[in-house]
Amino acid sequence: MQGVKVKTISILGSGWLGFPLAQYFISTGYIVNSSTTSENRISDLKSIGANPFIVNVNSLTSNIQSFLQAKTLIVNIPSKNIAGFRHLVDEVKVSQI
Repeated sequence: MQGVKVKTISILGSGWLGFPLAQYFISTGYIVNSSTTSENRISDLKSIGANPFIVNVNSLTSNIQSFLQAKTLIVNIPSKNIAGFRHLVDEVKVSQI
C-alpha cells in the first residue's frame, strides 16, 4: 500500500454523522480526509483538524483521487444518483483503498 498512510480514513459526507465520526477518528490519532459539497463547511472541517475536500457524487472531479488517498473509505451520503455512485465505485477501484 505504497503512498497511503495506514492511519488515514476518508469520510464521504460530513453531515450529522460524518462530522462527529471525523472528530472521533482525529481524536484517536487518525488522519481524516472529510468531504463536503459546500464551500461553507470547509472552515468547520479545518477547525477539527480534518483535511477538507469538496466532493459531489453528481459531478466527480479530478480531486476525487486525492480524497481517496486513504486506507479506509466511509460512505455517508444520501443520494439517489445511481450513475454517480457507479462512477464513484469506478474511482475507488483504481484508488489505493
